[in-house]
Amino acid sequence: MVDPIVEKIVEADFIISDITRLNFNVSYEIGYAIGQGKRVFLVRNSTIEPDDLLIRRVGIFDTLGYEGYRNSDDLSKYISGINDIKPLSLGKGEINRESPIYIISPREKAEEEIRIISRLKKISRVPFRIFDPQETGRMSSGEAIENVTVSTGIIVPLVAAHRQDSVVHNLRCAFIAGLSHALGKETLILQYNNEVVPLDYRDSISSYGNLDGIDGFISEFASRSVAQALKVQRGVIQGEHTKLEEMPLGAPAAENEMSDLPSYFLATDEFNRVSSGEIQIVAGRKGAGKSALFFQIRNLKRKDKRNIILDLHPEGFQLKKLKTLVLDRLDEGSKEHTITAFWEYLFLLEICYKLLEKDRQKYFHDHKIRPLYEQLKATYNFDSFVTEGDFAERLLKLTSAIETKFIADQNDSKDEFLSRERVTEILYQHDLPKLRNDVIEYLQEKGEVWILFDNIDKGWPPHGIEDSDLTILKCLIEALGKLKNQLRKRDVFFRAVVFIRNDVYEHLLSSQSDRGKMSKVVIDWVDGDLLREFLRLRLVSKTKARDKTFYLAWRDMVKAHVFGGQESSQYFIDRCLMRPRALLEFIRHCKSHAVNLRKSEIDEDDIIHGEIAYSVDLIHYIDLEIRDVYPVVDDLLYSFIGCDRHLTKLDIERRLGEFGIDPNCFVDLLDLLVWYGVFGMAEDIDKEVYIYNVNYDFKKLKALIGRRGVNDLLYCVNPAFWRGLEIVSGA
Repeated sequence: MVDPIVEKIVEADFIISDITRLNFNVSYEIGYAIGQGKRVFLVRNSTIEPDDLLIRRVGIFDTLGYEGYRNSDDLSKYISGINDIKPLSLGKGEINRESPIYIISPREKAEEEIRIISRLKKISRVPFRIFDPQETGRMSSGEAIENVTVSTGIIVPLVAAHRQDSVVHNLRCAFIAGLSHALGKETLILQYNNEVVPLDYRDSISSYGNLDGIDGFISEFASRSVAQALKVQRGVIQGEHTKLEEMPLGAPAAENEMSDLPSYFLATDEFNRVSSGEIQIVAGRKGAGKSALFFQIRNLKRKDKRNIILDLHPEGFQLKKLKTLVLDRLDEGSKEHTITAFWEYLFLLEICYKLLEKDRQKYFHDHKIRPLYEQLKATYNFDSFVTEGDFAERLLKLTSAIETKFIADQNDSKDEFLSRERVTEILYQHDLPKLRNDVIEYLQEKGEVWILFDNIDKGWPPHGIEDSDLTILKCLIEALGKLKNQLRKRDVFFRAVVFIRNDVYEHLLSSQSDRGKMSKVVIDWVDGDLLREFLRLRLVSKTKARDKTFYLAWRDMVKAHVFGGQESSQYFIDRCLMRPRALLEFIRHCKSHAVNLRKSEIDEDDIIHGEIAYSVDLIHYIDLEIRDVYPVVDDLLYSFIGCDRHLTKLDIERRLGEFGIDPNCFVDLLDLLVWYGVFGMAEDIDKEVYIYNVNYDFKKLKALIGRRGVNDLLYCVNPAFWRGLEIVSGA
């Protein structure tokens, strides 16, 4: 049914799409038209209640831009006035052979998404890139086009209507699917039992009835995508492209640039301290570079083939069963014992799995490890709930198995709480002492053992972290410490590093009596020159002039001075919240606008357009974070549209009240806005203090604010939000 529409798109010179009411079909057709090299003009009827909130959350369509109309005369005048139908640039066209597959992930992953990623990583073994709204918030049109263009395969898993943010996610998927189909990419659209997609697109859908049904689709798709990547000649560039277009920036998320990251990674003192093994905790804000450090440490230690490296990334929802069911059945004295035992058991299983996987071929030809391997294999016994997929899937199966046993025990037992002995029986599927001994014996024939653990705090709010969350984190660290002591006694070198947000670290620290035990580094950025070096390494990474200074490299891409003589790199740094990822996002938006207009450098007009898109993305991201803490509060930051750059506390409360916010929430919401860097304190007309100006010490900033009298205190809106909120004195 969609074929006649697609044929018309192919025949047309340009496309007009009405996005007054977004739906799957329109999103798909816009993506398809762009992929066909057609100029797409978006319009919206301003007399009809618009889907402004939906458009902002999806992100693609407002970054493309749209024109409002009130009646047919307005629309006719707009269409007749179109004279430039030059299409958007589809990028260089060079396929990413290292990571040829691109996945669109929903904000909250469930078993289906875990299964997809697990099959790609551990069964098909195909590197991939992923759009993760937890990390980047919204999807821009430029990001979508670039990632589809450089891929040979695209996976768009549609989610059921009852899932959180399902409409937003499925509209993104529709756009990506249309773009991918038009560009002739291998495209896998997955959904459960034909639940979501309109009838027109049923022939394009791979539908599954259970999780096992995903496996076959992934296997066939991966083989076709890899075959396409192997056919592509490296370095082939389609058409003529400007020097600006070819200027390297890398991906904002480290997960999507692992092959290129070593060529421009900034090895700081914090990195050196972690790699030397002296650090247990790496703390930092989202976008500060924790993941980049994670991957660099992993890759550095992997160079020695004797080393055993576990890089673990659980999803937050996998531990909810442990929190809500298991902990409810334990008394206070047993909770920490149980969770520590759970982690210790899980880590032993993961080390065991890694050893068996790593030496699967080697043990046939190595008489020294053969008896140890066979003994370990017999002990492990390849139980299905721990052997399939990757760590995320094995963790999910293990917690599900424990949950099933707890439920059965609940039904059989009349006791209010379970004993420690019964909990141990439920937790352990193996003979734990034998498993531990066999693992340690095997490790004595290996090199160093490293466990790198990330994502445990993914989705935790910055305020109001639950006691059970901290219990799980404390027990995780305790279990790693116990494992270290056990291995050290048998002369096995072991190091573990846990990556968490700095606010979570502060909560953890305040909950412990012995605060000197944990060694940590903070990788939040406070130095503008360090950010310039971060950029310089990227800008020169694919040139012969690796020693080129920052300003020479920067001026090849961006006009030197903007907006009345401001040095342009400082203008960008002042609006990036001192986060490398945000800085890259800002520059990429500006570069995208300049490239589409075939410019040789980024100028003021490109910065204005890019800053608007970047600022709106930032607003949306922080609104989502606040919504996680206060589900009844939506689009909080938009209550400050059109406000002045400086606000009194009464000004802020008045706007929150007009937005319908409960006055009982004012204090907490203002704290959140200060913590995220949306608001700072104006010390005087020329000096403003934000959270990053006090080394992210929230208590210190609160104390500085508290020292000001109500009449003297002025809050200031961060310049990063001026364009998106149309701040009066920030224009």
